[in-house]
Amino acid sequence: MSWAKRNVTSGAVEKSDSRTIANWPLSSFHSVANGTPHLYLGRSLYSIYGDKEPGASYDEVRLWRGVLNEAALTLSAQKGPDATAADIAEIMAATSATDPVERTLELNSASTLEIASGITFTQPIVKGNGTVSGGTLKVADSLVVKCGETLLASGTVDLSDAKVVLSDPENLASTRSFNFLKASDGQSLTIVGTPTAVGLPKGWMLRINADSAKILKSGFVIYVK
Repeated sequence: MSWAKRNVTSGAVEKSDSRTIANWPLSSFHSVANGTPHLYLGRSLYSIYGDKEPGASYDEVRLWRGVLNEAALTLSAQKGPDATAADIAEIMAATSATDPVERTLELNSASTLEIASGITFTQPIVKGNGTVSGGTLKVADSLVVKCGETLLASGTVDLSDAKVVLSDPENLASTRSFNFLKASDGQSLTIVGTPTAVGLPKGWMLRINADSAKILKSGFVIYVK
C-alpha cells in the first residue's frame, strides 16, 4: 500500500508512507459479519484507544497491489481523483517497470494473511512459510518454496496458472521429501490446479494432492523379505 497527503500550505501532494502487505499488520484487515474485508481510514480498529473520526475529507482512496515507487506516486497525484482506467494502467506500469520485486508477497513464519470467506486474493508471486487463512489465494505466477519450509493454509489455494519454483535445490540432499504446502492444524484446505516445477534436479518431482503438496524423490521402492 502507498498513501499520500496534500500539504495545506503549498498544495503539493506528499508521500506519507508506503508498505507491502507482507510487513503491514495483517490483523488490520478484519472480516465483519457479512464477510467483507475492511480497513479504517484515520483511526484504528479498536475503540479502546478512544479514536475519533478524523477532521478531514477524502478526495479519493486507491488501493494498490504492492508499493508504488516515487515516479508512480507522482504520476498518481498528477492524474488526480478523476483518473481513468487508462490512467491507472499508466501508474501501474510506472511501478512495475522499475520495481518487479513488489509483485512478491512474502509471508514469514510469524505472518498470517487473512482472506475473507468468498473472497479471492490474487498475487503474482508468493513465498515463505507463514499462514494463509480464509477464502481463496490465487497464485498467478510462481509459488517460491524453500527446502524444509511449509506454507500452512486453510480455504483454497489456486495454483492453476502457477509454477512451483524451488529456490535452493542444493539443499535437497538433506531430505527425501517435504511438504511445501499443507492444511493448518485442524483446518481444511483445497488445492486447485496442477502446477509445473522449476528448479528441481533430475530424480525429483512434485506431488499435488487435494489438501497438500510436496517435493519428493521420484521412482519407486521395492521391499524384500
